[in-house]
Amino acid sequence: MADKINLAGFSALGPVELQMFKNALMELEDDKDDDMYSRPGAQLSGKQTFTSEDGKSVTGYPVLVDFRRLLQLSPSNLTAAFTGDSSIIPGISNKDLLHSVIGLYDVSLSEMTPDVLYSTVCEKWARTIVIVRDIKDTIIDMEEHRLCKSGKKEKETENEIKEEEDGKDKYEEEESAPSKFAGVYSDTESEEEEDDEEDEEEDFSLGINSFIKTAVQRRKQRKSKDKIEESDCGVENRILGCATYEKKYIKHKERVVHLTLVTVRKRFRKYGLGKYLLQQIIDPAIVGQYDAVVVHADNAAVDFFQKYGFSDDIVLNSRWSDLAEQFTNCTLMCYLPGFSGHSLLKTIKIPDFEVFELEQEFNKWKSKTTEVYQNQVSIVMRMKHEIIQLKALVDRQQKLIETLLRDNDRVKKERATIGKE
Repeated sequence: MADKINLAGFSALGPVELQMFKNALMELEDDKDDDMYSRPGAQLSGKQTFTSEDGKSVTGYPVLVDFRRLLQLSPSNLTAAFTGDSSIIPGISNKDLLHSVIGLYDVSLSEMTPDVLYSTVCEKWARTIVIVRDIKDTIIDMEEHRLCKSGKKEKETENEIKEEEDGKDKYEEEESAPSKFAGVYSDTESEEEEDDEEDEEEDFSLGINSFIKTAVQRRKQRKSKDKIEESDCGVENRILGCATYEKKYIKHKERVVHLTLVTVRKRFRKYGLGKYLLQQIIDPAIVGQYDAVVVHADNAAVDFFQKYGFSDDIVLNSRWSDLAEQFTNCTLMCYLPGFSGHSLLKTIKIPDFEVFELEQEFNKWKSKTTEVYQNQVSIVMRMKHEIIQLKALVDRQQKLIETLLRDNDRVKKERATIGKE
């Protein structure tokens, strides 16, 4: 494969960099197996149809992307990759795909800042499943949606893109007001070391301002034209939903799939997209073999995950407490596969009466077991504190006895001395 690589346009790279790219591509060529987890990008299946409760439908195809490896193999400053078209989705740059995924997460998960989202999606072992519509289907849907909106006056929101004074086209965190005690408790040397470490980390947000500006221009063009063309449709219009996960090992033995981010475009919720994404996440053929799937669910999404077999049991989920990291105001939940390894989500429909009764009995048992556990822990804790107090009392009594013995010996010696005199 390396012999067929066209090196035209890559004169800026040195011999070492070229060899690294060749080796990476040769590894990808040699690994032509069904393990999609080892690839930087792959289409998981053909076109899927998702239908809402009122009969409306939307189609899209799922794509598995390793953004970190993908962008490192095909840097943004190169016009093409060694294999030809470097884009996972034809006609869309990998950078724009990343920015659009981050944008969807950003508008859906308001508590997480873009810098956290970029670092999460581009982690070393992170993979993202993106559901993308065909461009023709997207244009048809946008035309129909525009017809439905005709006659209604819409408020236009202008997104102003502020040019940075230094000309940097990347996300920069807003500066917060420093504390009044910053000079009192500052550790200058530590801060400089942290800054150096941050500078060494690759910034995947490069190009964010250009992407937003281009997206705004496309939006204006669509509003000014009678007919939407393919050039007016960007990747931000084609993404339906996405989910990001990482494969981790807890205590070097338990294989855990950590579902870090998941969202569906607001307009296409209740279409079954969320269920489909979960199906892919718990499928060993896609994510590999695992012992549990763990998610930090938003408090409003707990019922959604419980519906598909995730548990919020505090005692059970304490096993995954090491995965807390930057997640706040969330409920830790986990999904444990059955012994046969079959996916529960593929068979879940409306549960019959027997299954409902089983679920009720299980909840009662769990509630009683939790109550018994709480009582046992309370008793053990009180016994522990009582033992500590008794031990402290025994220590004090022992010290008192030793003091009395020393005083007794001293008095005996004094009496003996007086008797001799």
